[in-house]
Amino acid sequence: MPVRRLGLSNPLKNVQTTLFTADKSYVASIIAANKGAVAATVDVVIIPLGYNLGSGSVYIAKNLSVPSGSSVETFRFALNVGDVVSVLSSSDNIAFSANGAYENSGNQYITYDLAAPEFPSIGDIWINSLTNSTSFWNGSVWNTSVSIGPTGPQGATGLTGSTGNTGFIGPTGPTGATGPIGAGLSILGSYATYSQLVAAHPTGSIGDAYIIVGDLWVWTGTQWLNTGNILGPTGPTGPVSTVPSTVTGPTGPTGPLGPTGANFAGFDYELHVSQVDGNDTTGNGDLLTPVASITKALTLVTAQRKTIIIHPGTYTENPSITTQYTVLTAPGVLGGNVVVSGTISTNTGCTVSGLKMTNFTSTAASGTGNVNLLNSEVSGTFTKSGTGLYTFVRFTDITTSASITGSGLVDIYGGNTTAVTVNNATANVLIKNGTTIAPALTAGSLSLVQTVVIAAVTNAVTSAASSAIIIANCQVVTSNLTGVAPVVLNGFYSILNTVFDKPGSTLAATSGTGGSTNSIDYFQYINADKFIKQGGTTSQFLKANGDVDSNLYLTAATVAGATNETTSVVDVYPRSGNFSGTPSSSTTYFTFFTPRWDATVSSLSVASASTQTTGQSLVRFGLYTVDGSGNATLVARTASDTTIFSSANTVYTRTFNTTGGYPSTYSLVAGTRYAIGVVVVAATTGTVYTAFNSIPSALSTLSPRMTGLVAATSDLPTTASTYSTSTIGIWGRLS
Repeated sequence: MPVRRLGLSNPLKNVQTTLFTADKSYVASIIAANKGAVAATVDVVIIPLGYNLGSGSVYIAKNLSVPSGSSVETFRFALNVGDVVSVLSSSDNIAFSANGAYENSGNQYITYDLAAPEFPSIGDIWINSLTNSTSFWNGSVWNTSVSIGPTGPQGATGLTGSTGNTGFIGPTGPTGATGPIGAGLSILGSYATYSQLVAAHPTGSIGDAYIIVGDLWVWTGTQWLNTGNILGPTGPTGPVSTVPSTVTGPTGPTGPLGPTGANFAGFDYELHVSQVDGNDTTGNGDLLTPVASITKALTLVTAQRKTIIIHPGTYTENPSITTQYTVLTAPGVLGGNVVVSGTISTNTGCTVSGLKMTNFTSTAASGTGNVNLLNSEVSGTFTKSGTGLYTFVRFTDITTSASITGSGLVDIYGGNTTAVTVNNATANVLIKNGTTIAPALTAGSLSLVQTVVIAAVTNAVTSAASSAIIIANCQVVTSNLTGVAPVVLNGFYSILNTVFDKPGSTLAATSGTGGSTNSIDYFQYINADKFIKQGGTTSQFLKANGDVDSNLYLTAATVAGATNETTSVVDVYPRSGNFSGTPSSSTTYFTFFTPRWDATVSSLSVASASTQTTGQSLVRFGLYTVDGSGNATLVARTASDTTIFSSANTVYTRTFNTTGGYPSTYSLVAGTRYAIGVVVVAATTGTVYTAFNSIPSALSTLSPRMTGLVAATSDLPTTASTYSTSTIGIWGRLS
């Protein structure tokens, strides 16, 4: 196939330029070379004959980047006669060239014509139809290598040819004299096959003969020769022999065709459906003549023949089961080979097994038998609206939703279900040994047993008042499976051995319809009429480890309230009086304390009293641990804030700051000694609120210390072991 250059151009930038117009059909490509020092972009567009740039044009390249000093080539594309190739560049330094391949007229490589081919390629052959000379194209000219010269003179006579064929046979001559009598034939027996004859008699004598299935085999002196069939017309029946024959007679003719036998047992009770080779017009549901649709098979169901075998394929239909105990089943595995693109519905007891369907709907009434959905997949909605007593769903995935508005028992075992909604006061639904997403109980009862319950958004399970729900041996998790999820339960409920988000859950109901007095919630809280340990007495207490304790304990006082302390707020000494004092600048004041409860805190509060502080350059609060020798170590602190104590009678709360590697929260341990530290560097220090005031120095130094100070500190010290006497103990709150 010859290749030629179709066009060259170095257009001005941003000027749409015609590169060439096709004069014949080509397979072409465009090369764009960037001669400049910066990258540029190019467009290559085809404008078909009869169209313009704005209508009907097709871009081969659009904003194609050409790096500096580089070139790019488009993919090869087809052109018809009259197509225009137009180019555009963002630089004056882009040069375009177009090359195209085309086919010659006539043969691609050999041309038989009066005129030489117009666009030859090296190696093309041209045979001149007038002179029959043969020429080859060498790249520049046609080189004639073979030509026919003028007729030469007549040559010498050739050699004599070979003898011809024998002529016709002449007339028959007179009859000769009679020859001697030849040897006779002796038929010595018969065999069923030639191999048996040869095995018994590898050789014979002239005239020996044997019969093999009616043919006479004679020994010629070198081999056994089949001389053909020697049977004559059938003779009359001879007398019955009393001597058993040793010769097998010939095979008799084929007898007449007998009557058709019955179908073998089992298949008489099946109907077969095949999308591939079934036919709803000619098929009767037999294994060898199946029907093409499930709907057709359902019309052939009888009292005895009600098992429908659905062979692999996709069936776009909405089959409806109306005959009791009909079975729809597939030979394949779960939902893998048979797909029903539609809704399977039933109004009676039936079994559907091994199918993948869009929707399943049961309106079966009480007394019509069980509805069984087994080893299947419902990609859309499962609906149970009838009054049937028993509906069994086994190892079936329900992808979109399941709506149960009918009465009776629905047993869902295994598989994965989504958005199961129960809304019938007499419905009883069990979901066991599977995974379910956001079940909701509006009316009736629901039992979730040994199941992973996943929240769709926030709450994993919801139930309404007057309903009854049991959640036993379940994992209740968030939608992303990274934590436990809450539930919202009203009415009667029991939660047994289940992990869920108890603090975030709503477990409530109005009196008489359930709630805390009528529900059991194990492993979170236990609500029971009595809790009796075997072996205990009325004077003993039961400990958390199961031991009994006969000691007496204070039960009437609230210790945390008496010390202004909870598990999240710790006052460093109670607010028991209106005390205040004036701290000195550049001095750290310590107030020691021991919490009664474990608490995790992230901020520290100190209050100004009647006078404000001015000219602050540093104000900071800190938390210290204190060992048995009184050595204090800084473990958390706030950022310095010069606005603290700028106003009188104000509580200043500041969060812990992580600068310097300190934590943002700290966990206090009950019974451990701590101290708060307060330092103020200011021109004038105002008064601060204190837990107590005017402590005698003799009492201040007693161990364990209540107060102390470290002078000449421009900031909180990281450790302290020696304290000066402080007559004030600054009040503080950790929260």
